[in-house]
Amino acid sequence: MKAKNLTISCFLSGSILFSTFTRAQESGHQRISIYLTPWGTSNVFTFQSIEGGGSYSNEGAFAIGAGYTHEINKTFAFETGLEYTKNQVFYSPPYYGEPFDSAGRESVVNLFSIPCTVKALFGKFFFINGGLLLDFDITKNRLVDNQTGLGSLLGIGLQYRFSSNFSTYVNPYFKIHALIPFSSGNFHERIWENGIRFGLSYHFGKASTE
Repeated sequence: MKAKNLTISCFLSGSILFSTFTRAQESGHQRISIYLTPWGTSNVFTFQSIEGGGSYSNEGAFAIGAGYTHEINKTFAFETGLEYTKNQVFYSPPYYGEPFDSAGRESVVNLFSIPCTVKALFGKFFFINGGLLLDFDITKNRLVDNQTGLGSLLGIGLQYRFSSNFSTYVNPYFKIHALIPFSSGNFHERIWENGIRFGLSYHFGKASTE
């Protein structure tokens, strides 16, 4: 089952990238960008509460990525790319009575993500972006459930074009990983993540519609 899910994931990611670069050959304004989330927060949750279970707390999040944007019209743009995210959480075990080992454990979850999002532009400076994430969990020593699957992203942002070819932007966002996990199991753990992207973009193609 895991091999089948991985094959499906690779096929989906390949299809997204192929479609993206095919669209890049069409007319329209495009941009490539690099971005960094130097600090963020993350935590673990389940859709169903677990009686007597342990708890997680935030230990920080970090992300770096490269993106591609294709403007559909003056209001909407399509976004994709490749991103690496490091989520850190601390696990505190449940209390079972004496004797009690209260020592917790830190867990690091490493993800590669391919976003497939839509960006709505409001004038020259403001935007909202949101959509799906195709996540691949590459964590070796696993404590949190596998996050490979489909996630979601929602963000707002401010952008500023300071030359004919370059712009910068700030993009606070909220993510949920493994919203639809590719691995089965009851009470599947999911990671939510908050952060702020700082990005630099290079524009090419037709003149900007901004």
